[in-house]
Amino acid sequence: MKFPNETIPMVQPCTHTIYRPFGGVEGYRQIHDPAGRLVVTAFPLAMARSLAATCNLWSACYVIVGRDEAYIGESNRAVRCVAEHAADSSNVFGAEAYLLHAQEPHTLPWSARLRLAHRLNELAKQVGLVTLANTVEPRGLPCLVEQAAAMERLVADGRCLLFDAGCRIFNANVVGELPAEVESDDNQDVNEIVEIGLPIAPPPEGELEFDYCGIWARGHHDQEGFVVRSGSEVRNVE
Repeated sequence: MKFPNETIPMVQPCTHTIYRPFGGVEGYRQIHDPAGRLVVTAFPLAMARSLAATCNLWSACYVIVGRDEAYIGESNRAVRCVAEHAADSSNVFGAEAYLLHAQEPHTLPWSARLRLAHRLNELAKQVGLVTLANTVEPRGLPCLVEQAAAMERLVADGRCLLFDAGCRIFNANVVGELPAEVESDDNQDVNEIVEIGLPIAPPPEGELEFDYCGIWARGHHDQEGFVVRSGSEVRNVE
């Protein structure tokens, strides 16, 4: 199939394979690029505890994603860390976990994990689709120029794999922004006059008092009946 050149960006094509060893749709799955180094293992957070027993030694960068929040971390026992997050009652936002690690064996060097977590943290902030729940941001490591170029290649590959795995906090086709925080002015005068579009001055025929069934108020009479004056006190008279 041929596509118009103006609709296709000039990028290198790639092929990803999705493997579901347990079947199903939204359960455990692995996404990898046969020509790359990385794999993304994705699973619901509810599966983390059962997976920790068999995948305990996987060293990876991991992303926990909920509706409007996400947590980005790294560990040499990444599945166990995800299981601990899932067991923590304060981490109620998480719904899905994504592990970014190397192909067999499922390990990433410590320096690569730190740099990946740091760059993914930066990208999530730039995109602004979620709030990061990290109390401590992943720190980056200084590196040579050639090492930085190789790391950016891993980041680019990882973003593609994460997107195909269902993680949409670094790239998304739907434009969205976090709701802006409303700034309140603590020094605002509480007695500030509010314009409500109603007459304040009494009408020419004078001001009337309304006293009916124990309800008392000031106002005036017009074609539709008694109108309570703007700013008038309405009270129950016993």
